[in-house]
Amino acid sequence: MIHFSVLFSTRIRRLEQALEELRALQPKLNRYKLKQRQQIQQRIQEILKNRHCQTLITYEIHTTREYQHLQPQKVRPTPGATTQVTWKPIFSLSFGINQDALREAEKTDGVFPLITSLPIYPENRPCTLQDTHDVRHRPFLYRHRTI
Repeated sequence: MIHFSVLFSTRIRRLEQALEELRALQPKLNRYKLKQRQQIQQRIQEILKNRHCQTLITYEIHTTREYQHLQPQKVRPTPGATTQVTWKPIFSLSFGINQDALREAEKTDGVFPLITSLPIYPENRPCTLQDTHDVRHRPFLYRHRTI
């Protein structure tokens, strides 16, 4: 028998780390290397990929415009002077946990039988996580999970 509570704790730890990195990313938006939507999206996907949370966290990048009135010449403004209106995009980030994907991932947590034709376990010794790593890549191993 294999107990997969290790998967649950690892998933929660990675989820918390990814959320913390995304929170740290928010104040860095619209500065230096994160001024364009593509750069921001690439950085977010990199964080989620490194933490294995692509399906567990949903995010959305919001865009607003910041308008600025500029004088065409570098002189003191007068009441009747014309101004040029320019704008630049300002990005913000919202993210959250995808509850449906988290519930689907939790279905693989628990205790499941590991059926194999190999005599790998001595008498009265529980299966450890290292044992599952040892037999995982053998072609004549059968793992049964009931979902």
